[in-house]
Amino acid sequence: MTAREALLAELVYECVRAYAELWDTTQYANTVLRAIEQAKVDCADDPAEADALVERYTQRAWERIARERVAAAAPTGGLS
Repeated sequence: MTAREALLAELVYECVRAYAELWDTTQYANTVLRAIEQAKVDCADDPAEADALVERYTQRAWERIARERVAAAAPTGGLS
């Protein structure tokens, strides 16, 4: 993964996270979406390739969010 692709992956993750948590901050989500569009242009010469990257990173973002939610819900091991 190139540095630009890593940036795209992180931007997609932020957008998906905002959606998954049902944030009311549509301005933030729109800002991230605009950044994704620019990162797509910077990452790939072919628009189809850029869209494929976003699709891949969207799937990874959902998987990452699922892991984070499982980890957050896991017992900490302390006794109550």
